Amino acid sequence: KFAETVYDLLGNAILKKYMTREGKEVIYENYVTNDVVVEYKGKSYFFDSYTEWIKFYLSEMGIEIKEVIFNTLSTPFLAIYHLPTLKKGILFWQEQSQGYVPGNMKVMLSPNLQSRFAVIVPNQNEYKLIKEQLSREEQQAVYASGYLYDTYKRNHYSKNVLTLTNSDQLPHV
Repeated sequence: KFAETVYDLLGNAILKKYMTREGKEVIYENYVTNDVVVEYKGKSYFFDSYTEWIKFYLSEMGIEIKEVIFNTLSTPFLAIYHLPTLKKGILFWQEQSQGYVPGNMKVMLSPNLQSRFAVIVPNQNEYKLIKEQLSREEQQAVYASGYLYDTYKRNHYSKNVLTLTNSDQLPHV
């Protein structure tokens, strides 16, 4: 087992613990307070958000991150937003904006940032909706795309999941 979730009496997840193969607990995610504790190199590190933990992890990797492709304006964007080495970010926007441009998207399209961001929108209606709400300068960073395949089946929100992996290529599995 690599993770264990603790629930309250009402069945709400309150804590998740991640373990090594040897069973040593290394990450604690508190869903009530939204903080994370990480045991790393013999020390305990406390982060007041999942985003702060990801930023720490990226800095510990010791690599110069210059370009990033991401698909949500939540945690991934917040984690990379202040990376000092980031030169270019590409958001692949697959969500629906509900008639308005999200605030984080407006921020990332600001010409005053040290990093340059672009937005790629595969849904043509969403693309048009977003572009018509942006300034001419902001529109220069928004691009239409599409999908390589058509979706034939609508999501029925069932409890069935199909997971495909190359598990034969995953070490130690």
